[in-house]
Amino acid sequence: MQTPLHAPTPVLRRVWSVVASSVLAVWVGAVLATVLGFGIAWAVITLTQMLKQ
Repeated sequence: MQTPLHAPTPVLRRVWSVVASSVLAVWVGAVLATVLGFGIAWAVITLTQMLKQ
């Protein structure tokens, strides 16, 4: 017995998923870059102060 084919995903839903995943990727990248930037700046400032002593 043959099973019926699943209906294809509408184009609008595909476009929406691509846009949503792109926005999430950019947002996560921006948050990661900010956190890493602050962490590296803190490490540089701390090590510089330690060298001055």
